[in-house]
This record gives sequence, structure tokens and C-alpha cells, in this order.
Amino acid sequence: MNNTTIVSNEEIILRGNLTIGSNGSLVLERVMLWMNATTNGGLTIRIDAGGEFRILNSTITSYTSYYKFEAYGRLSIFHSVISHLWGQANSPVGGIQVYSSAVTIFHSTISDSMSSAVYADGHYPVVSYSILNDSVYGLYLEGVSDPDEQVLNTLEGGVTERYATIPTGGGNV
Repeated sequence: MNNTTIVSNEEIILRGNLTIGSNGSLVLERVMLWMNATTNGGLTIRIDAGGEFRILNSTITSYTSYYKFEAYGRLSIFHSVISHLWGQANSPVGGIQVYSSAVTIFHSTISDSMSSAVYADGHYPVVSYSILNDSVYGLYLEGVSDPDEQVLNTLEGGVTERYATIPTGGGNV
């Protein structure tokens, strides 16, 4: 896909890969997207460098097998659910794989990944007010320097609320 496409209020069953090319822009708004993968990692959502994918109030999942999700371009996820994500065995690589500095996840749930909910290599995605669960790792940062952290509050059940200052160049939270 190398054009601008806006899809609203649809239910879609995708039986092939979804690639947003370097000149492409895809907006899903209030969409239920089913990735119909027949094998784990058999289908991929990929945003190439220069491409843009905005997911607004939508759900992306799979019936049975896990699918890949790779962001080399701009990715914005707002008030959405992304689940049933592929991951490498015995590795943090998987989930939403971030290879770009232009990734924002806000008020969303990323869950049910075979490894990380969000894996970032060399970049810090912006993840705010979101739930990363039912995965081996939540947010896994690789190839970046560690942030300064301060525990703000310990909540019921041992959950901690943290404030992290991210240094230029990266880190692990």
C-alpha cells in the first residue's frame, strides 16, 4: 500500500500480509481487523520507513495463530486493543516490534504475545496509560541506555507506578 487509505466502522478478515509502503498511510477507525494466520508468524503487519499506520478505537487480533507486527515507520495506536502477537521462542523479539522513533501507544491494551507485548530495538516508543499484559515481557527495550527511575506509588497487589526520565539514545524500563 503506497497511497492514503481511511477505513471506518468495518469488520475485516485479512488473509494476507498488510504492508504499508514508504509513501503509504493507513488509518483504521472503529475497525475490527482479524488476521487470519494459519501458522504462527504466517502473516505480518509491516510499516515501512516513511509509511504511517494510525489505529484509532479499533481491535486487531487473530482467530488462532499468532501474527507478526513490525514498525519501521510511523505507528500511532489510540484507545485500541492489539492482541495475539507472534514472538520468537526464548527471545524478547516479538509483539509490536519497534524499529522507529515515531511510535506512540496511548490508552490501549497490547496483550497475548508469545514474547514481548512491545519490543523496541534502538528506539523508545511512547507508551502512555496503556496495559501491556498476558505476554512474557511487557515493554522490552534493547540497544538503548537505561533511564533514571523513581517509584511514585506502590498500589494494591504490588503494582508500582513509576516516573522514568529517558536519556537521549534509549534505555530499559
